[in-house]
Amino acid sequence: MKRILALLKPPDSYNEFCEYALALHEKRKGVISALFDLLKNILKNIPGFYGREIQLKYRSGWKQGYELHEALEAAKEQDFRLKTTSQGPHRGDLVIEVDGKLAKYALSRGQMKLLIFALNLARSQLLL
Repeated sequence: MKRILALLKPPDSYNEFCEYALALHEKRKGVISALFDLLKNILKNIPGFYGREIQLKYRSGWKQGYELHEALEAAKEQDFRLKTTSQGPHRGDLVIEVDGKLAKYALSRGQMKLLIFALNLARSQLLL
């Protein structure tokens, strides 16, 4: 019985993983916030972006409204069955919205190229 209970208890490494994952999550949010500030300054000088509302959003990689450990626990059976991990920081993503729509739907191909160029320029400024 003790062995079964030990298997049901989350190991320390699980808690440690959640701790590091949440630290990574917070760092990513900070970097994206700084990147967004630089991007706004660059885009204000590019024709085609005047008066457009640009948003950079970070999706955490786990279900919204859940803590990471809750999302991992809820997906555990499915993840074991599919031999994958569906929740976690490796699923984090950057979302770019223009005027409330995903950039890929709101911009032309040329505008998208300009946006990516501006994003890379902002990223290089952030690294300096």
